[in-house]
Amino acid sequence: MTSTLKEFFLSDRLNRALILVFIAIFSINILFLGLDYLNLIEDNFFLYGWFNVNLEYNPPAIFNGLLFLVAPVRLFQLLSVKEWRLVDKWGWVIIGLVFIFLGLDEVFQIHENQPKNWNLEASNWFKYYLIGLGFISLPCIPLFLGLPNVIKILLTVSGVVFISGAVGIESISIYFSSNQMWKSYIISTVVEEFMEMLGLIIFSCSLVKLKKMKDC
Repeated sequence: MTSTLKEFFLSDRLNRALILVFIAIFSINILFLGLDYLNLIEDNFFLYGWFNVNLEYNPPAIFNGLLFLVAPVRLFQLLSVKEWRLVDKWGWVIIGLVFIFLGLDEVFQIHENQPKNWNLEASNWFKYYLIGLGFISLPCIPLFLGLPNVIKILLTVSGVVFISGAVGIESISIYFSSNQMWKSYIISTVVEEFMEMLGLIIFSCSLVKLKKMKDC
């Protein structure tokens, strides 16, 4: 089991680098959370904000955006697989373009800076993203169903982990925030970002595994 997980996550140099940064970011966040709870540092300690996964324009936000942008690179690499039909290749391109947009949104917070007349509250913007993604992804369903079973399972797991963080844990975070339960809110946002990034890493590793299976 351990060797299988190691091969899945660490068989590619880029994935090894991403996982190393992922572990470092959340180790630092957990350290600062502990120091904050022990009142050993102030909330405005500059390194606390610099590594806070819930803030914008800092290393974790940039890294999260990078994870979104790694996915299209992996997806476009799949275009070299000779057995794909033209419609399959267009499916990979569509998914890749979606991830490029999501990556830019993560870095530049497009959904949080949308025009006021759109009336998209922070608590429901993701619903509209999911609806739009659903329509865009309809042509990709046959492509997904034609994938090896192990890849379908891995991609499903990555999606469940990501959406559980982005929608489920975020809803809990909003509850904590609205009730001014700030300590609980901070912890929930760390869990939320952890699940989102983990889902993206599983997705990237799944695509690497798929490429290797098709190249054999």
